[in-house]
Amino acid sequence: MVKGIFEILNKIFNPGTNSLKVEGTLSTADAVYATRVDEVSSALTYVGKALAGTTDSDPLWQVQRIQVSGAVTTVQFADGNTNFDNIWADRASLAYS
Repeated sequence: MVKGIFEILNKIFNPGTNSLKVEGTLSTADAVYATRVDEVSSALTYVGKALAGTTDSDPLWQVQRIQVSGAVTTVQFADGNTNFDNIWADRASLAYS
């Protein structure tokens, strides 16, 4: 098993630059996200996504606020955008639109 891993690493590692050889392109769709869900009440839920390993105090989160009022559910993003630049720990005090 270990021998197989080293063979794979030797094929993808570029020792001249101490980097991995990547063919093609990578996008955020290829990333694995950690997800937090804070159900404050039946009418208010926050959902946060960030790369796995991100701490709750890192400004690297995409945060959504989901509000339910009767039959209407509204989903809004912190700062009014889908950027990964918010702090999960601050979710209740962020501006949403």
